[in-house]
Amino acid sequence: MNKQLISIIIPVYNVEKYLDKCLRSLVNQSLKEIELILVNDGSPDNSQEIIDQYVSLYPDMIKSFTKPNGGLGSARNYGLHFARGEYVGFIDSDDYVKPDMFEKLYKKAIEENADLVIGEFEIVDEQENYLGQTNITGHADIPVTDKKYALKYGRNEAFNKLYRRSLFTKNNITYPTGWFEDYPTTPLLIEVANKIAYVEDTLMYYVQRDQSIMGQAKVFSEKYFDILYATQRIIDNKDLFNPSDYTFFMDEVSPVHVFLKYFRNILYIKDRKNRTKIIKKWGKELNRMLPEWYKSTAVKRRMKESKWFTIPLWKIIIYCFRKQISWPVNVIYYFIRLAKY
Repeated sequence: MNKQLISIIIPVYNVEKYLDKCLRSLVNQSLKEIELILVNDGSPDNSQEIIDQYVSLYPDMIKSFTKPNGGLGSARNYGLHFARGEYVGFIDSDDYVKPDMFEKLYKKAIEENADLVIGEFEIVDEQENYLGQTNITGHADIPVTDKKYALKYGRNEAFNKLYRRSLFTKNNITYPTGWFEDYPTTPLLIEVANKIAYVEDTLMYYVQRDQSIMGQAKVFSEKYFDILYATQRIIDNKDLFNPSDYTFFMDEVSPVHVFLKYFRNILYIKDRKNRTKIIKKWGKELNRMLPEWYKSTAVKRRMKESKWFTIPLWKIIIYCFRKQISWPVNVIYYFIRLAKY
């Protein structure tokens, strides 16, 4: 058996429609010294049958495990226990990768003796229609050698990176359960890495689908509150950060931007009592963890990027969360309903 240079961990849950394409792209990697660690996270569909077929075809490459459902973060943590490669990567089982993805990441890691390598990816829908492209390496406002560059532009997703496995083991870093598991974890890994390198090529395809976590995020869910717990986890691990990096992250990149990205959906929640409860709970927690969150660069940037006619709405929503009052949002909701009918 070849020496395993990279362990690739693939959590599997309810993805029988996509799993074959994902696994085909991984078993055909140009770098052969890899192991695939498949973690069936209590999937209720026929995903295990597909896994078993691949294990029979590639017994020296694939390790298969099953566990009770615990979420994406839990499955990644489980897979890490069995990883033996010097480096580890994570691929979501509804995505797929280019044939040379891990060869390019590994080559860059060796060339620069990097603990963490970050690559570009393309966003597609389920029919492989192009939706967008990352631009991780195309910025000049911060030196690329600065940790702040990776914190701001490296993106929080786990799947476009290669990590030296010791980043997890030596620093006791794991993924939390729940939604937004990347947000409190990737910044920690970036901060403890001695050197970070970048591959400018597109390496993989991130599939956006309606049933995925980000697909479900298009409508409001109680699971949005997981971003609050993610923020708290960053605060609890403050000592892992250089003080200036921590201040930079919490001001400009922190999970506040997730609130700004998704929480305008508060305007479309039909139940008034539910809207009120959400505003009060979210506002209370934000004020507790980040007392001046509404002054952050992330908020200012959102205002700057908004269209002129939406800026007043944003200001009202932010004010309501800050003061934990709901009646202005309820009034806006009333007029939105009138406009629709």
